[in-house]
Amino acid sequence: MLKRNNCLNKSAIILEARTQSKRFPNKVFKKIGNYSLLHFLLKRLSRLENIKIIVATTKNPKDKKIINFCKKNHYLFFAGKENDLIDRVLNCAKNYKIENIISLTSDNPLVDIKYISKYLNIFCKRKLDYLDNIQSNTFPKGMAIRIVKRAKLKKFSKFVKKTKDYNYRQHTCYFFMQKKNFKHFKGYFAKSESYSQYKNLRLTVDYKEDLELINYLLKKNNFDIYVSIKKIINTWRKSLKSNRSLTKEIL
Repeated sequence: MLKRNNCLNKSAIILEARTQSKRFPNKVFKKIGNYSLLHFLLKRLSRLENIKIIVATTKNPKDKKIINFCKKNHYLFFAGKENDLIDRVLNCAKNYKIENIISLTSDNPLVDIKYISKYLNIFCKRKLDYLDNIQSNTFPKGMAIRIVKRAKLKKFSKFVKKTKDYNYRQHTCYFFMQKKNFKHFKGYFAKSESYSQYKNLRLTVDYKEDLELINYLLKKNNFDIYVSIKKIINTWRKSLKSNRSLTKEIL
């Protein structure tokens, strides 16, 4: 459980969600058991006590479906620029008076809430500017957690550009993930001793095959919304480890 303090009171999850995925369109409304992917993840995150959750979507008319879903199910939401995720997240945080952004993506339905609590406590206790568990490359795909101070994200956002070849502003924490920039902020990069051997296991949803795997693993666990990552990995290890077609790294 998170002990309340000023840092925690000014922290919230901003969940990035849109329907216009090029690889798997409308995936946030594809089914995991009886729920849409987005609804499943929001219910999973709701186990976190005293942490506000806001869905950050876009002003694209096709994302009106996300807004309507949030209204119907009483979830907080914000709609911003479609082609500038950094701007969208910053304005979402500003709108809800959030100083510490817990940045999550809606294609990671099994992100472990235990680690969100753990990392937020570390972030606050050490007075960090940025924390992630991505750069160590010691977790399965789909466990990404990033926490960043809004003031620092705003300060450094001007250095992240949209180029002719690629829009880097569609990655919230791009600046903080470049080694050359580490000297400019106080960061922490979390590692896992327990799950590093499973770092190539895909528990994210980029493709239809990813969703099939997650539904299979959850079915084996009675579609328990709050199932731990440890149980998911044990299920995979026992029943699917030899099935390379379902577990291969997709490049």
